[in-house]
Amino acid sequence: MDKVFVIENDINIAHPLEANLSLNGFNSFIFADGEADEIIQKIISYDPQYIIADLVLPKTNGLELIERIKLNTELTELPVFIFTRVENPLIKSKCLQIGADYYFSSAEISLTDFIEKFKKIIINRKKNNSIC
Repeated sequence: MDKVFVIENDINIAHPLEANLSLNGFNSFIFADGEADEIIQKIISYDPQYIIADLVLPKTNGLELIERIKLNTELTELPVFIFTRVENPLIKSKCLQIGADYYFSSAEISLTDFIEKFKKIIINRKKNNSIC
């Protein structure tokens, strides 16, 4: 079963996200709060296949966190999915530029639709990796 590390401090999003991931066959670990170094250490210890992250976090800048994840040699290959209420096209562009693999605004897509897209992306990535 694939493991997903979720960085989300809003319980109204984190708990339904965790439940939806579980219903769709994923193990997930929700991390709600912490400095970037602490979050990175938790990701390394959990050893997930995927990361879902919000950009609005209480103790760390979401953009800085994504950049640090992608610069970490143990994490650089992990696909990072942004699921956030931030709708700013400049922020989206910056996220993708610094290494986020996918960006979804919760203002534009429901949690259920996000999970469906997440699953399809995972399936396609696995198909593409098996071809190589």
